[in-house]
Amino acid sequence: MVQTTTQSRQRRVKEIRPEKLEAVKEIKEKFNKAKIAIVTDYQGEKGLPVKELQKLRKKLREGNSELKVVRNTLAQKALKELKKESLSNFLEKASALAFGYDDPVSTAKVLFDFAKEHKPDDKSPGLPLIKAGLMENVLLDPNQIKTLASLPPKPVLLAQVMGTMNAPITGLVQVLSGTLRKLLYGLEAIRKQKEA
Repeated sequence: MVQTTTQSRQRRVKEIRPEKLEAVKEIKEKFNKAKIAIVTDYQGEKGLPVKELQKLRKKLREGNSELKVVRNTLAQKALKELKKESLSNFLEKASALAFGYDDPVSTAKVLFDFAKEHKPDDKSPGLPLIKAGLMENVLLDPNQIKTLASLPPKPVLLAQVMGTMNAPITGLVQVLSGTLRKLLYGLEAIRKQKEA
């Protein structure tokens, strides 16, 4: 009798219900689509109220990101299947995954700015607590994500790069136009001299 009970338990552990398989599939799709995934703890000591969690979700959606509260075991299974297990170690307690689909900087920035506003005291890092992240299969610690969050948004970075690339071209045009101008003045002087 004991033997059959153990065998039936082992069968139940191996079998995953269809709705859980669907949840694992959904998490895998989000990881594959995302440019960055950040593991957060939204409860900490006191926890974020539902209303505040909804505000955070709304702010993330504005930047084409989302926050998904996950069951750690299902997220770990999805990460194992994707061979991204390095992030699994950070899935403990009340975990939520922030997925950024466009700009990793804006996703990190929203999380850090929100955490600054939701500090129970000066010593606390605030909620959501950022544990780790994964960007292009590179594991990021909270300090690296904080550095990422301090970068300017993607359009500003692109403008800065374009400005830097444009500066030498503008200088070259000015030098060439100065040379052309001198040539034209010289030709004009020669023409006047021949006329006189």
